[in-house]
Amino acid sequence: MIHTAAGLLLVVAIALRLISANLPANAVRVEAALLAIGFVYAAVAIWLRHSDWGQKAGSQLALSAGGIALSTAVLAVAGAWLPDLAPLSIAMTSAFFLTVDPMQTRRLRAAVMVIGAAGLVFLWGEALLVLHRPPLEFAVYAALLASIVLLVSVTLKMVTDRLQVQIQRTEAIANAAQRVGLATDLAEVARAVLEASVQSYPAADQGGVLLYDPAKDFLMALPIALVGGEVGPAPNSDIRIRPGQALAGKVFLDGRARCWETIDDIVKEHDEMNQMTREQIRQLVGTVKSGVVAPLQVPDRGVIGVLTLGSTLSEHVWRATDLLVVQGLAEQAASSAIWTPSKRSTTGTGTLPGTLS
Repeated sequence: MIHTAAGLLLVVAIALRLISANLPANAVRVEAALLAIGFVYAAVAIWLRHSDWGQKAGSQLALSAGGIALSTAVLAVAGAWLPDLAPLSIAMTSAFFLTVDPMQTRRLRAAVMVIGAAGLVFLWGEALLVLHRPPLEFAVYAALLASIVLLVSVTLKMVTDRLQVQIQRTEAIANAAQRVGLATDLAEVARAVLEASVQSYPAADQGGVLLYDPAKDFLMALPIALVGGEVGPAPNSDIRIRPGQALAGKVFLDGRARCWETIDDIVKEHDEMNQMTREQIRQLVGTVKSGVVAPLQVPDRGVIGVLTLGSTLSEHVWRATDLLVVQGLAEQAASSAIWTPSKRSTTGTGTLPGTLS
């Protein structure tokens, strides 16, 4: 959306430059007609891009090619009276580069750039033959254009990567929902949610699911945990944290997901703990550089536990924008944990008393 807005601003700037140019009457009439057609075409193209037909790669390529052809014609007609034709043509080409859909294939993006470059070459040829601009000037402009193309390519890749990550995380939540729905005990619930968490955040190497036992007033860890990047039996499932104690206990009482982006954030929270709790956590998970905790909330029951994730590998694994994803994973665990015992009432597997009935 930002790229599209930037492209449209460039088009408006070019139109204003043409309006201010001292063009002959015949050229003015032709330019006025082309600009009117161009803005109508742009409005129709934007509308078509949101239709089923406009979502296809071939359709988007055709719309981009038509826009580039119109823009090239606009500049070509006025070219003989525009001493700044070369930079204006760069601005026009950049405008179309910016409006390429980042979710389309690389082949489509490359095709749009090739068509835009073809229009650019045509205009530069006019500038060389009609305006007799020095070739060295175009070498400078070519370097400028290459820098713009590189910048646009890098930013498009960043946008594409972010969108792909969001898609993967959404798929991880859906995968977790499917797996916890088939879980027959709490250990399977924990395994499904933690594996989905690692799928969403590969840098996560520590984590667990803790459920509240009101009889003992403790958050107690399930026997499956994320340790050293692997989901498996917890080396120490006797973890007990009181509500309000440590990061997990605070989130349990608060009922809101929280993240700690850096090791400094973690250390600050640990300094507020008592020494015994702090030492126990250090022995269990080591030095956590980034972490997140989300409450397991059940309608009409409130918070029944927490999902904790941490990374000893790097900082900034979780940010505020990730809380919705982690909360979604926690909700999958909560929705299954509340009724899992009813599916296995005859298996003899123990549960946390008073928590999951």
